[in-house]
Amino acid sequence: MLDCQGNALTSNVIAGLDWLAQNFQLPAVASLSLGADSPNNAMDDAVKALIALGVTVVVAAGNFNQSKRHLPGERDGDQFYMYIS
Repeated sequence: MLDCQGNALTSNVIAGLDWLAQNFQLPAVASLSLGADSPNNAMDDAVKALIALGVTVVVAAGNFNQSKRHLPGERDGDQFYMYIS
């Protein structure tokens, strides 16, 4: 989903999450290390869909040396966050 510089279009990330939702086998974990300048409802919906299917979602937080960015699903609290500095 990411290019060689670690960048991605949100639509590509969502497409990857949608692919996972159609192709996973339990037990399954989605590990995301993403950040954005603003919340994205479509990304949140894709993450919530994975959680509803039983996929464990782990989101790395603290990217860009900031304590919090807009992370997928952060407003619902159904996923795990890893704060690493």
